[in-house]
Formats: sequence, structure tokens, C-alpha cells
Amino acid sequence: MNIQEFYDSIDESYENVIGMITNVYSILDYDFGQTYKGGMLASACDEAEYAYTNNDICDFVNGSWSPANPMSNIWSSSYKAIQICNQYLAEFQGLTFDELKLNDDYRAQMFRYTNSFKEARFLRAYFYFNLVRAYGDVPYFTEMVTTDQVNSLTRTPAQEIFNAIIAECDKLSTELPADYTKLGLDGIAPAENGRVTCYAALALKARAALYAASPLFNPENNKDLWRRAAEANKEVIETCT
Repeated sequence: MNIQEFYDSIDESYENVIGMITNVYSILDYDFGQTYKGGMLASACDEAEYAYTNNDICDFVNGSWSPANPMSNIWSSSYKAIQICNQYLAEFQGLTFDELKLNDDYRAQMFRYTNSFKEARFLRAYFYFNLVRAYGDVPYFTEMVTTDQVNSLTRTPAQEIFNAIIAECDKLSTELPADYTKLGLDGIAPAENGRVTCYAALALKARAALYAASPLFNPENNKDLWRRAAEANKEVIETCT
């Protein structure tokens, strides 16, 4: 089976379709005992010191960290996740899974399916945030692209990407659920947690606004960007209380 045949067969199974988004969650960055052979990013700054001086994490402070040794796969992993999200949003909406309609948990399963597209939009925005935070201007696209198209893409200004992330998260903050523990819908199906919520959208919006206003991306010190960041972070704080 070639790759296109594989994707063509995904919509035949509810588990496979939802599994695409679950797979994107597995690409999320984390460093607890994994990325740096047991070290954590805390040891890349003055928060901690790693005991073994030959550990990869020490490359951040011993002069080995460089463009030739970036110590991260953010570029490749983020664009891999973005491409999956773009394809998921473009090709897998509108399914009804008729074979499941007589199941007791059909309503709960369809809620998961419908909500998964909101999750995909958030995850795409999150991975773009990781890219622009690390590299500044980067190629930005929200549709499926071919190899030839990828090779001809140009970089989008960082502020435009921050604006897109903030706008997307602003919408998702009113669309994503606040709590997945009641996803069982009257006990029909198991509850879930660990998926992105409306609060995650507010937090990413606030973080993106803060980076956009920072001297790194706002050398002219545009006060409007600082005001936007302050208002977004105030919204997060007030929501938490």
C-alpha cells in the first residue's frame, strides 16, 4: 500500500481518524528525561546543574550549541505536525461513521470527532508558535502543500504569524471545552483528560502576545503590542480565578 492509499483508507475507521490527532499530541515537545538523555532544559540555564558533564544537555553551556548543533528537532517535528493537522482539517471532516450509529456511545464518539478539528487548529497554532519563537520569520501555510510547493515557500514575517496564532486562539477560547472529564455524556463513555481546552487556547494567546511585544520581535517598542499582551495575560489570570 502506498502513502496515498493509506490516507484514503483512514476514513474507513473511526479509530484511525481520531488516531491522527492523537498522533499529533505525541509530537508535542517535552524534555523530562527523554530529549537530552536524562537531562532537562533547566540544566541549560542557571536553574539546575547536571551531574554528568558529558551529557547532551551540557552542550548548551560548554560552547557546543551552534547552528550546526541546534540540540533540537523543533523544525522537522513542528512542520510534520502542521502538515498532519492541515491534511486532517482538509480531508477528514464531514464523516458520519454510519456503522457506529447503533452504538450506545455514538453521541459521545461524534462529539470527540467534531471536537478533534478544534484540537487540530490549536495544535497547529502551537507548533507555529514553537517555530516562530525559535526562528522568527518562517514559512506559514494552513493548507496541504506538495514537496514542490514546500521548496518554493518564502518566510512569513514573525508578527504576521503571531497575529494569526492570537486570532486563532481567540476563536478557540470560545469553541473548545473547558473540561473533558464529563465527556462521557451521562456515563455513556469514559471521561477523558489531557486534551487541549479553552484555557489552553487563552494561555497560548497570552504567550504569543507577550513574545510579539518583546524586544526580540518588537524592536520599535510598539506600545499597542504591549497593551495587547497585558490584556491577554490579564484575561488568563481572571479566567483562572
